[in-house]
Amino acid sequence: MSTNTDRFGMNSTQITDQDKTGMGSGATGMLDQTKDAIGSARDQASGMTDQATAKADAGMEKAAGGMDALASTLRDKTDSMGQGTAQTMATAAADKLESGAELLRSTSTDQLVADIENFVRTKPVESLLIAFGVGYFLSKTL
Repeated sequence: MSTNTDRFGMNSTQITDQDKTGMGSGATGMLDQTKDAIGSARDQASGMTDQATAKADAGMEKAAGGMDALASTLRDKTDSMGQGTAQTMATAAADKLESGAELLRSTSTDQLVADIENFVRTKPVESLLIAFGVGYFLSKTL
């Protein structure tokens, strides 16, 4: 039976014995520390995700409330418009705002994000145009 020696003159049996005694426990300690760090990072990321979801839910509720308020204002204004095309268009816009508010209230944050991702994947040009329009609008209002 031949033993293989490395360039330092140690054979594989000596290296294995050293791993089991000194180097192995150090490596195990480092592995445990790494696992603990990964677990801690995972817990922090989960906590941050929960916070972001809660803030998104609150923002969605606030947006839905704003849409309802705008729909109510439109409906109040349509009463003074009289019969005609303008009243019909304002009523239709108020209906769309109310249905949008209801959609925001009934949809979970995760489902809304998945729907947006799907829209961006299937219609990238339209998504860019919408993003440009929203960005332009925000730059003018802020």
